[in-house]
Amino acid sequence: MVFLVPVVLFLSNLLNYVDRQLFSALFPVLTSVYRLSDVQVGLLGSAFTFSYLLAAPLAGILSDRLNSRWILGMGILLFSLGMLICASSLHVQGLFAGRMLTGAGEAALLVVGPQIFGIQDRPGLRIGFFLSAMPIGGAIGFALAMRSPQVPVSQVLMIPVFPGLLLGGLLFFIPYALPFKGAGAYGIRSSAGLLLRNRNLLSLIGVQICNAFLLGGMAVWISLYLTREKHLSPPVGSMLTGVSLVVGGFLGMILLGILCDRTRTDDSRGVFQLIQAGQFLSFAGIMVVLFGKSEPVLLLGLLLSSVGLFGINVPLLVAFMRLCDAQVWGMLLGTSLLLTHLFGDLPSSYFIGLLSSHMGLSNALLLLLPLAETLGVVILWKTLRVPCSSRFME
Repeated sequence: MVFLVPVVLFLSNLLNYVDRQLFSALFPVLTSVYRLSDVQVGLLGSAFTFSYLLAAPLAGILSDRLNSRWILGMGILLFSLGMLICASSLHVQGLFAGRMLTGAGEAALLVVGPQIFGIQDRPGLRIGFFLSAMPIGGAIGFALAMRSPQVPVSQVLMIPVFPGLLLGGLLFFIPYALPFKGAGAYGIRSSAGLLLRNRNLLSLIGVQICNAFLLGGMAVWISLYLTREKHLSPPVGSMLTGVSLVVGGFLGMILLGILCDRTRTDDSRGVFQLIQAGQFLSFAGIMVVLFGKSEPVLLLGLLLSSVGLFGINVPLLVAFMRLCDAQVWGMLLGTSLLLTHLFGDLPSSYFIGLLSSHMGLSNALLLLLPLAETLGVVILWKTLRVPCSSRFME
């Protein structure tokens, strides 16, 4: 039954992003049903991220000490419960509570999942396959959002709940655990100290923050942007976004995963260069989306941005794990996720909403998205000017 763990991980991550994108794609409907302002929409997106980033270090610490399938099982059950609360909520307060619970449960997936695949052969391709659930689940989420007007939004939000409960319960019966445990000498503060003392890891986190800012902002606002500023109908906007997510995101992750496995394992420079390539692709795509007008042009921009924004996550994780010992992957991944989301996608949706209320959504995106992408490019460019060391702790 050990082979079921990667399958359950992929399917769980699939449900994770079905839920994320389904909820985001339904923002135009939820805004009307719950009478949400732009600031409340931004806060609702940030509420998910806030609980996610707080739970990530805890999930990392526990994954280095306990059976990993317990952490995964509890996390999946928790985010399924959060989805259930959102689907059955009658008030805005219920939406906020459900999203925070969902974020806390989903933190375990991106902490434990990469650890499982990182110790195997061809980790880049395996991590790419695991993370490809992001665009595929996102596309499914947008497709589900294109429901018939006669179907209540609560029924649509309920779709991922019961499969999640089933997968979470299944993990408690699979005899599997990571081969390395007991890294108890390191805590959250020690892990943060290790990060702060290494320039290469700091650069990775800086790029992660910029990429998370872009992904978080676009995930919350892209549907409203296409309908409000580009004057597309909600079904057409969801279709363009869904196609770009599944095609561009999947190709980007698999391609960059394969290329990661072809780089030298004793030097991280090649992986850093793959990250840089993803940055340029996402920057080009974002600019096309911001200035494009016709549907084919917008689709091209969304495709390019999806290849870069999603694909870049594979070399980021591969580079991170090449610079760390496996026994502290959990704590360091959890700490890096805390820093990434604290300064990345947590403030992005709120800041975009705040600026949108003053200068309009189009101007807010035109100001913040290129700025974040440029900052990430500069951070990595400065790092590549100096040779990257292979590891920082043995």
